[in-house]
Amino acid sequence: MVVVVVEQARTIELLWQPLPRSPARILPSRQLSSYSVSSDRSHYGRVIHPLALMKLFIDVELSPDEIPSATELFRILRALTDHVKTRDVGKLFQTLILRLEDGSQLDRVSKEIATLLTDPSEMMLEEFQAAFVAVVFNHELVLRQQSVVPFMFLLPRLPDQAKSRMREFLIPKVLKHLTVRRPVEASRMEFFAHAEAFATLVNLEFVPMNGAVTTIITLLRKPETRCAAVTMLGKTVELCLQQLTEKCDPSILQDLNTALQKVTEDAFQYDINYIEESMGWCPPLIGIGDSHDSPSSGSLSVLGDANTGMVMDSSSVSPGMLRKWQHQI
Repeated sequence: MVVVVVEQARTIELLWQPLPRSPARILPSRQLSSYSVSSDRSHYGRVIHPLALMKLFIDVELSPDEIPSATELFRILRALTDHVKTRDVGKLFQTLILRLEDGSQLDRVSKEIATLLTDPSEMMLEEFQAAFVAVVFNHELVLRQQSVVPFMFLLPRLPDQAKSRMREFLIPKVLKHLTVRRPVEASRMEFFAHAEAFATLVNLEFVPMNGAVTTIITLLRKPETRCAAVTMLGKTVELCLQQLTEKCDPSILQDLNTALQKVTEDAFQYDINYIEESMGWCPPLIGIGDSHDSPSSGSLSVLGDANTGMVMDSSSVSPGMLRKWQHQI
């Protein structure tokens, strides 16, 4: 771990290491004893003169494996100055988020990301948002038929401020992608990850159930958003079936059933059978095997070519609806 302290045009490079009998200590990488910072049990967190009198800008270079032991370091450095920056933090966030492919890493990764997010700066939060989107909506995941759900489960474990900001950031981003105008037989690979992310946000109660179902109904009624809507509904049924049946207003569920009955395109028949059977609305019209047979619940059904001439259309999900959702949460 390397700490670079810049005071005006002067640069001091320090190496940091935790010591067994002291919370933290910074050691100069060359003979600069007058610029050392130490902490021990008798004066924990105390900063030694003359560093306290300088205007400092501090860069911290961390590897992912060093994050668990960096908490005390950050406390000491922020006692020196508000200008503490972690180098290449975007790449660091991506490395940590990618570890969530192994679900058993969730506890560790969430704690390490929380350590980095103790930096309250807007820049740090924006770096995390960009890293999260880069990992979760990487097209390679879709090509490998890899679920985004393990990554989404990080969100409830974020510090409160970061969790709230991620919800405000992620919901409009996901919906904007899902409300793009597409042909009925569009390739689902274009938006499958976003549909699954939407369903996971519902599962995590980041999106209220009634608002989510009302949005799906609206999108089902328009041919240009129907393909995404059917996929959203299939994933929501898969991930949130109990919540749907227990928490959604019965009148809204009835509206959903009615809207679904008006979807008659052959491209969606398999999805509709899966949804109706899961919801108990009617017997399946054709034989359905286990959940892996359904394009909504697991495997990807690539229906037609991607529409390269897409136009963004956010009218289906208005800012007013987003504000209503946020008020309900």
